[in-house]
Amino acid sequence: MTNSSTKCLLSGTALAVLLAFAPVNKANADGLFGDMMQGPHDWRGLYVGGQVGYAKGDYDFVIPNGLGFFELEPGGVIGGGHVGYNWQIDDIVFGIVGDANLTDLEDEQVFPMDNAGFTTDTEFTASLRIKMGITVDRALFYVTGGGAVATVDHSVLNTGNGDLFNYNERWLAGYTVGGGVEYAFNNWLSMFVEYRWTDLGEESFGARTLVSSTPAHSIELNYHQVQAGVSVSLGDWCAGM
Repeated sequence: MTNSSTKCLLSGTALAVLLAFAPVNKANADGLFGDMMQGPHDWRGLYVGGQVGYAKGDYDFVIPNGLGFFELEPGGVIGGGHVGYNWQIDDIVFGIVGDANLTDLEDEQVFPMDNAGFTTDTEFTASLRIKMGITVDRALFYVTGGGAVATVDHSVLNTGNGDLFNYNERWLAGYTVGGGVEYAFNNWLSMFVEYRWTDLGEESFGARTLVSSTPAHSIELNYHQVQAGVSVSLGDWCAGM
């Protein structure tokens, strides 16, 4: 996926989140938020929505035998959609949620020994998580954690002439943990703010076509993300079961 298409899709995600609140004006505010102060919210059921925010990578490169160590810290907009299902017992809410995001976490570092430029780019992330929390009136304070995957494009270029030494495109898997707070404006619309830390582990890359003095190396990939989003409740399909 090209950078332009990624940025276009991210812009669309941000626009979708903003449009969720577009109908709110003086004429219909009472209809949309009229029940926001009418007691505790029922969080049970299926919900879908979108989110947008910022992600900051922490990518550690290690070239063995003391030949090199450096860090990349790419940052950028991250946005996408989510779907989940909640159960509730008194003030305790627990459920499962999956999300998918587009982003553009790209950074580059030059390895002076051979004029080799290391570039790593993450454009897609997804997770499947457990979500547990406690309600306070119409607010839900929660923690979340589960599995995560991401695509990683990694290349090594000759910074002198632009020749490509090596290129890899891989799926990495790891875990993600975090927490947040969500507020229900009425029986069907809520908004949340969430922080997560994702660890995709360490991945090794061979030296198949690299210059001889630039050996195999490994990358440890982690990133932080802070996102705000909206969710629309589709009702409790398990009612009466």
